[in-house]
Amino acid sequence: VVLLLFVSTRQRRLIGELHQRTYGLLNPGIGPNLLAVGLSVILGAIWPIALGFIGWRLSRSEHNLTLAIGDGLISLSLPLLVMLSLRRLCSAGGVADLFLQWPSGVLTSIRNSARKYVLGCVPLLFLFVATSRIEDPAYTETIGRLALILFCLLVCWIVGHALRPTGAILSALRAAEPDSRVFKTRWLWYLPLVVAPLVLAGLALAGYQYTAEQLIFRYQLTLLLSVGLCFAYATVLQWLITARRRLAINQARARREAERANEEVVSDGESGLSPSALELESRMIDLPQWDSNVALYVWLLGNLDSGSSSSSSD
Repeated sequence: VVLLLFVSTRQRRLIGELHQRTYGLLNPGIGPNLLAVGLSVILGAIWPIALGFIGWRLSRSEHNLTLAIGDGLISLSLPLLVMLSLRRLCSAGGVADLFLQWPSGVLTSIRNSARKYVLGCVPLLFLFVATSRIEDPAYTETIGRLALILFCLLVCWIVGHALRPTGAILSALRAAEPDSRVFKTRWLWYLPLVVAPLVLAGLALAGYQYTAEQLIFRYQLTLLLSVGLCFAYATVLQWLITARRRLAINQARARREAERANEEVVSDGESGLSPSALELESRMIDLPQWDSNVALYVWLLGNLDSGSSSSSSD
């Protein structure tokens, strides 16, 4: 952890230097983007690794409360890693800002949502897991259930505020692609996305705590998969745009070189013939000289015939 804290400042500089080196290239490929994503994940893994290590050490104890605290710390290390990495990716000067060129309003909305999850949902998740590990109904039916209900309600508020139709994310989508199916069907997927955590909170309140726990876990996995697909789609799209730009530039250069070659041929050849015509002209036989040789041969043959006829008459 100390080593990661020491190199974190250097890694921030590496992301900026990586973008500066690849910005002027025609086709840098997808490698620099993936390298910047890896550096961002490493930056976000500092505190999750520390908490996971502390939880692992506490889970080796024989005391029940210590085991519960250790399991709680281990359980929150993964969502904390995801949220901190997402904040790094969407920070100013991060991958989404420099490489993907997302609007600043979208980045701010994602960062605020990740911060709300870290400050609100992560402690509630720790309380729920810790009380479940104790296996005492006095804790699981009171503190654990209340933590799960508040967790579902907080997730509902975060998702609903981030993906609201008038928010920064959908406003940027409307400005970029107003005819997209995602924007046109926003009410078809927005309402179920917001209502689902409320239903799970009701299930936990009614006593179906295990069902609500499993479903809210899969709900978060679905959101995480959607965010990952958005990043992958944007990365591949940016790479395809760069490759298309490189292809267009190469075609323009080829046309310019062809035009320049034709101009040089026209300026060099006084007759204005093409290179193939000039080559053909260089290989042609000198016709006047060939005609004079034929006339000389005909005259000699005529003299020989006349000489032979006169000798035969004698």
